[in-house]
Amino acid sequence: MPLQSGKYTNAFEAAIDGWDLDILKAFIDAKADVNQPLKKQDYGNAITKAAMSEYDIEKLEFLIEAGAEVNQTHPEAKYATPLIAAAFFGLRDSAKRLIEAGADVNIRLERAGLATALQAAQTAVTEEEIEKFKTYCSTDEGVAEEVKALENGRAEVAELLRQHGATS
Repeated sequence: MPLQSGKYTNAFEAAIDGWDLDILKAFIDAKADVNQPLKKQDYGNAITKAAMSEYDIEKLEFLIEAGAEVNQTHPEAKYATPLIAAAFFGLRDSAKRLIEAGADVNIRLERAGLATALQAAQTAVTEEEIEKFKTYCSTDEGVAEEVKALENGRAEVAELLRQHGATS
């Protein structure tokens, strides 16, 4: 049933954003298209959404097994491929699983904000990210720890990408 107004294009998109795995499984069992484009411009599709969170590795695995295209692109999205999303968020386990499932480490999307996964992994932590950390860290030390964790995660993903042939 399409939802033509509001935040979501349809109920599947709302389920993806809510990330209840049982609801997602019900949609897939009902033959929802796991590769359908989504309205949300940060990620554009379900597998990219899963690749953006360290807490969603189980959902990422589920979507891969359900046939999600690991090289799916959405050039207008902030994170144009699942691997670019995993790299930007410094999520080595997600990046590794995507590569194991056949993600191309050298996809280049010139129109995207981050053209390649390696570029995403080499991105310096921004003031915008630091401000976000401040919304849930109660101390400067907590913010510094989040920044360091993100820097380390991105460095680990960059190394993983290079090990698998990423060149730019």
